[in-house]
Amino acid sequence: MGWYLHNYKISDKARHLIYIFSIMFGVFMYFLTIYMSFKQGHTAREAYSIFSIGGFILPIGVWLFCQHHFNNWKPSSILAKWLNIVSSTSLGVYVIHEFIIQILEHFFKLSSNSLFHLLGLPLIVWLICLIIILILKRVPVLNKIIP
Repeated sequence: MGWYLHNYKISDKARHLIYIFSIMFGVFMYFLTIYMSFKQGHTAREAYSIFSIGGFILPIGVWLFCQHHFNNWKPSSILAKWLNIVSSTSLGVYVIHEFIIQILEHFFKLSSNSLFHLLGLPLIVWLICLIIILILKRVPVLNKIIP
């Protein structure tokens, strides 16, 4: 879908319609998660799954918004350098993030249904993965195989 949105222009009418659906599904997923969590007695994760319709529409809306509003944006040279460094780690972060989640859950006895797991852990996992990949990219032999 990302390739399609990058290579084909979406009409303004379709883009605005996707914005509306993205907001609607985002709000729906938020309140459905709260409702289901209270009903089940723990954080319900089903409503915000990437495999749900909202989990498909919402990122499309974000993509189109960023594509439309930041298409001609030119960051400063310092910010561009940092963005290049961080973006060069994305595949490596993707590859190892699940391992880091498992390690942190086990080491700190984190429940996957906790509010911290939902709100705090993603940033912590991303930062740890980012640091690991940046270090591994500096190791002479490993830098050839680390994505």
